[in-house]
Amino acid sequence: MNLWFATLLEAALIIFLIFMLVYAVYSLFATISFAPYVHSGKKKILTMLDLANVEEGMTILDLGSGNGDLCILAATRGANAVGLEINPLLVWLSNFKSKRKDLTDKATFVRADLWHYRFPDMTQVVFVYGMPEKMRPLWTKLKNELRPGTRIISHAFSFPEVSPEKEVGNVRMYRL
Repeated sequence: MNLWFATLLEAALIIFLIFMLVYAVYSLFATISFAPYVHSGKKKILTMLDLANVEEGMTILDLGSGNGDLCILAATRGANAVGLEINPLLVWLSNFKSKRKDLTDKATFVRADLWHYRFPDMTQVVFVYGMPEKMRPLWTKLKNELRPGTRIISHAFSFPEVSPEKEVGNVRMYRL
């Protein structure tokens, strides 16, 4: 094997290991602060968008937007979507996908900790896939920052002591 090729392989391995370390640290932090990244399939995302009745001109917020798929699909329906994500690698990936699909005017992604982020008042729908122990304080934050009537779509976990307005499988719609 040539020396330059071995050096190139070694550099690629080092870059990969650094990437994995950064990803692991941010994933751990995300797990502690709200939830780890868990991929939702397209069928589940479409169920969530349909339950929320997402349509053109709506403003939606995805808390823990992961790889950006929900916001991008909402944008293809004409919604203005903002994804909040704490992991900078997932924010970069989401913005890359949005740009590649020419949706940057409809789907934007922000690196932010949702607990230190002021939710936009014009938000009409919020999507959540959070850990059970974080749902109660999140409900309080949503009620304090968003308008009455805002729809909250939760995948998998429910808000304690709050009854959903609608349910499809493990996807629930609440209204503030």
